[in-house]
Amino acid sequence: MATSRSLECAGISDLLEDTLGKLHGIWEEIGIGIAQQEERQKVVLHHLRALLEEMVNEEEEMRQRLLKSVESCSKELASLTHELALPLYEAPEHLTILQLEKELRTRVDVLNKEKHERLKKLSELKSREQHLCDILCATPYYVPTGSIPSNEQNSGYNIFTKTKQDILDILEDLEQSPNTSFERDIVCEEEDSFLLSAENMDALKSLHTELQDKKKETYYLRDRLRDRIQTLYDRLLVDKLEQNKFFTEAVGYKPKVIEALRAEIARLEELKRQNIHKVIEGIRQELLIWWDKCYFSRQQRHDFTAAYEGFKKANDPNRFANRGGNLLQEEKTRKRLQKELPKVEKELGARISQWEQEKCKNFLVHGCPFMDYVQAQWAAHKTKKKVTKESKS
Repeated sequence: MATSRSLECAGISDLLEDTLGKLHGIWEEIGIGIAQQEERQKVVLHHLRALLEEMVNEEEEMRQRLLKSVESCSKELASLTHELALPLYEAPEHLTILQLEKELRTRVDVLNKEKHERLKKLSELKSREQHLCDILCATPYYVPTGSIPSNEQNSGYNIFTKTKQDILDILEDLEQSPNTSFERDIVCEEEDSFLLSAENMDALKSLHTELQDKKKETYYLRDRLRDRIQTLYDRLLVDKLEQNKFFTEAVGYKPKVIEALRAEIARLEELKRQNIHKVIEGIRQELLIWWDKCYFSRQQRHDFTAAYEGFKKANDPNRFANRGGNLLQEEKTRKRLQKELPKVEKELGARISQWEQEKCKNFLVHGCPFMDYVQAQWAAHKTKKKVTKESKS
């Protein structure tokens, strides 16, 4: 920078010397004496000095104007941030005066625009409030003159319109009509007719929360039904194309979809009862796989087999032909298992519940909650006993 400025000064000096040389040549040619030439040279230098001083003064005035603008914009910016309840603005560091002035001026323009929009919105809301107060013979809420509402204060109407639209969407998804007079007011009346009182806004929030909870419950129910269907599909070895066709058609969580899922479960349960031996055999094979994965010992497998055999022997009519005391032992084993099994299920259910709370997810077996899986096994066992009993009668 210094080198460039030195070169520029040298150039100006050369230009001045060249110009004075030309002037002296003209003066000599005209016949002006040395003394007069010196006087004329002084006039030239005086004019040149005056011109340079004038340029310096103009630039200094510009600098002062920028500094005054920076000061003015800073004060206006501080006032606007206070009025609009915004954090105090801090300009980036290492800016030149020109950059700082532009930055502050731009920011002031932005906040002035926001102030204008808020005041315009306030005027609209006050007009609507006055109209409603005239109808209700009530006194309008006092707003001090010159005050500017914050975004939060100005957003009550926006909150209402957004919440109303969300409520309408949920009601449509649930295929549910408004039940109470308040719900009908929200759904059917014009938005401008809704009184934005604290009581109404609290009721609106409660209704919105209630519908959201119902939506979540329906989502959860749908997922459980779909998981149960998938488990039955796997048990019954249903063709993948058939599975995909049903799930493609049963999309969403509207009541008709829930009913379709329940109907499919009922159909599959009936199909399972018709093929109970095939299903049980599949479960046995799957149990062997899980024993291997879980590294069950021979004793653990034997204990389970003993329980299974106990149930099997309990339905075997030939057991009464026993003469060696095995029948009494069998009865003791069966009673012991019937007594201990509920305790084991309860303890297992408690541990799984604790695990689900810690992991924030369901403990699933083939996409089905574990306790539902256990209940399904009991249902299959009871069905088999019923089928066996009916076949003997």
